[in-house]
Amino acid sequence: MSKTQKVEEKKQASQNKVAQIFQPNLDIVEHENGFHLYMDMPGVSKEDLSIKLEKDSLSIEGKVKGNGESSSDSIYQEYKVGNYARTLKLSPDIDHNEINANLEDGILTLSLLKAPETKARQISVN
Repeated sequence: MSKTQKVEEKKQASQNKVAQIFQPNLDIVEHENGFHLYMDMPGVSKEDLSIKLEKDSLSIEGKVKGNGESSSDSIYQEYKVGNYARTLKLSPDIDHNEINANLEDGILTLSLLKAPETKARQISVN
């Protein structure tokens, strides 16, 4: 087998591998009107980010493009490239029509507003 054939086999094998899936770290901060969710998603671009809401499930998926070098060519490797996926079950207290997303510097920020009927309010006494 020639060197060219071996290189081609390595390329084919690396293309057939399924990318590793990581669950992004998540911080949730509550404020008066809702919640902010922060997820670490380094290497994900806006074009490769998918956020879907189906009933009470919010699914977030981010695809990472590798550095162009095959892991089979590496002599030593600690950095792993993979995609991100996480699904969250939303409370009925969240207004499903008021969810906003922003991706900046590898951090996805989701803003979820509380449904109007669940916000705290002052009740006057007659």
